[in-house]
Amino acid sequence: MGRRAKHFTTTERAEAQRQHYTAYNQSPHGNTVRAEQNRLRHMRKVSKWSLPRLPPLSYTIESLAHVPLPENERLFQDALRSPDSLDESGLGCWKKEPPFELDPDTSDPHSEHNKIYTQNMQVVLHGVRLREQRVDDACRRDQFHRLGRKVAIERLRDEVPVLLDDWERVSALDIYDRDHHPREYVMFQHYLQWQARTIYNIYYVEFLKPL
Repeated sequence: MGRRAKHFTTTERAEAQRQHYTAYNQSPHGNTVRAEQNRLRHMRKVSKWSLPRLPPLSYTIESLAHVPLPENERLFQDALRSPDSLDESGLGCWKKEPPFELDPDTSDPHSEHNKIYTQNMQVVLHGVRLREQRVDDACRRDQFHRLGRKVAIERLRDEVPVLLDDWERVSALDIYDRDHHPREYVMFQHYLQWQARTIYNIYYVEFLKPL
């Protein structure tokens, strides 16, 4: 026998929802989520630059765009400094849009060795992506100077919806989990983080702001 359904009146249902909302807001998780939402709203409010006539970015994209990078890691700094600092030959498949090609490594994906390898690879790829982003940013700044603000902004406004469509398509994939595909799962999250950073960078014209 299942539980008997409760038939609330409209008033009772509204009161139940209000109590649930209040309890959630007072919970540790609710406080954390609300604080993060307030922080992002404040950042949007004080931002001096953003592309006009575009819908606001989702909370998920803005949150991922602000996940800190491993800037203190030596591998990150080496990869950021130059493409000649490290062997980047094995990163190509992880830079492509998911789904990724199956990892040919047949060893235990949960072994300590593989965990460290995946973590180091992710750190290196963070450095590579930031290095490449800075090159792209320089090209966009040059575009502003060559084409003028109006034309350059129109081009960026055309670029953002394409990136958002890509984001919606990829983020909807449900193909990796921590238990069966730990490396693919980590790199999938990595890919989404950098998609979010790219969207945020263009949407708020971050590349025109001083470092």
